[in-house]
Amino acid sequence: MKAPIATLLAAVCLLLSLAVVVTGRSNQGRAKALQERQAELSRQQEEINKGNLSQQIGLNLVRAAAEVSVRNAQIRELLQRHGFTVTTEAAAETSR
Repeated sequence: MKAPIATLLAAVCLLLSLAVVVTGRSNQGRAKALQERQAELSRQQEEINKGNLSQQIGLNLVRAAAEVSVRNAQIRELLQRHGFTVTTEAAAETSR
């Protein structure tokens, strides 16, 4: 009677071992997919950060050009061609 119980327990252990192996492989596949998704999100966030930095730099460049445009007609014309209107009051405020 002990032999059938031992055989049954061995079969159960074998099935559980197979279940652990299958589950482990499935989890590895999911982990890999999650890592790829995380890498993609990191790349997207990096692009967003670059855009924010470019926007800040661009704004500072336009402000500096506006200050110079008070004394330089060519810079003033360049800004106007690209849709920027500079008034002397605004330029004076930014130079303070």
